Order: sequence, then C-alpha cells, then structure tokens
Amino acid sequence: FTLSDEIRKLKGEASEAQSTIADCTRKIAGLKQKVLALQVEQKKLSASKKHLALLQKEQENKEKSTQKLKATYDNLLRKLKKEIEAKEITVSRFEEKLKISLVNQILFTGGSCEITPEGKKVLKQVAQILKTIKDKHIFVVGHTDNLPIGENLFDSFPTNWELSAARAAAVVRFLTEKGGIEPEIFATVGRSFHDPAQTNETPEGRAQNRRAEIIVTDSLGLESGKKTF
Repeated sequence: FTLSDEIRKLKGEASEAQSTIADCTRKIAGLKQKVLALQVEQKKLSASKKHLALLQKEQENKEKSTQKLKATYDNLLRKLKKEIEAKEITVSRFEEKLKISLVNQILFTGGSCEITPEGKKVLKQVAQILKTIKDKHIFVVGHTDNLPIGENLFDSFPTNWELSAARAAAVVRFLTEKGGIEPEIFATVGRSFHDPAQTNETPEGRAQNRRAEIIVTDSLGLESGKKTF
C-alpha cells in the first residue's frame, strides 16, 4: 500500500467510527429518555402504593368503626328493650349513622322542656353507652306535632320552633352535665313540625311526632352544608 492508500483507509475507518459514535450517542439519548420515563413511572407506582395503603387503612378503620357502631346498636337494644317494646323508643342503624328516637311521652311533660324522672333514667342509660363511642359526633334533634302552642306557654315558646329547639338543648345539657359526654361533639337542631315521623291527622300520629332524636354520625357536616340526618 502507498501512503495515499493508507490515508484513505484511515479516513474510511474514521468515518465508520464517527458513524458508530453518532449511532451510539442516539441510542444513549434514547436510553436516557427510557430511564427518565421509568423513573416517572416508578414515582407514580410509589404514589399509587401509598394511596392504596391509605385506602386500605381507611377501609380497616371504617370496618372497625362499623363493628363498634353495631356493638353499640346491639347494646342499646338490650338496655332499652322495655322502652322499645312499649314503642317509647326506636333505635335504628344506617351505614355509619345510629339514631335513637325518644317520644316526648317518656322525656317531657306536656308543653315543657323539663325532663321527666323516667326520661332522665333512660338518658342515663343512653349516655353510658354513647360514652364508649370514639371519634363520633352527635346531633340532638327536637320535633313537635303541628298543633299551635297553648296560650299558657306562648311567652316561653312563641312557636313550635322554639319548643323543639329548647327540648333538643335540654337533652344535650343532660347528656353532657349528667351523662358525662364531652359537649364539643354535640350540635342541637330544632325542626318544629316540619319533619313528621307519622301523620299529624291523628292523636297517635301526633304522639309519635313529638320526639327527640339522638343521631350519632362521623361528622357534624356544618362546613359542607350537607344534611347529616
């Protein structure tokens, strides 16, 4: 080979080497992109695992809460069997809510928000059970029938709104002061006669509408504006 041939050979080899380098550079760039994509997917997978673990924890907590609420429900049925059979109290459970409905016949004297001795006895039993519930909130809702307030009570309760609210407040006061339940978990609501349980056309129906409801729920729901009960 002459020197010229050697130079041409070296130039060809150099050209091939540059082509190989360019090809490797492109492959490296592609691999870097794949690595970056894999890193993104890894982060997403890690976030998904954390989210799944959180959901599983929430589900476990919900199941535990449901079990505790069912135990409370069963306990109330046992403790208040006599009153339930007399249709003075009803106890119901729906998902994460528990409702105890007490007719005014057992709680209050006519047209009054003073709790009767029998009502105090029942509320003490209810308080003993409700004290065992943790991380819950309690609504106490007062209801009346649709009959107008009597003249002798008009100064204290101009309408059924005031009477229903006062009765709800009286129940909360008893449950906190005598029942030992912390007051910050309570909210009171007066519904007047606008949420009847039975017809207001009969004395029997009106007797069932005059009631106080104790509703145990996860949240007071005040910030969302949603109806909790």
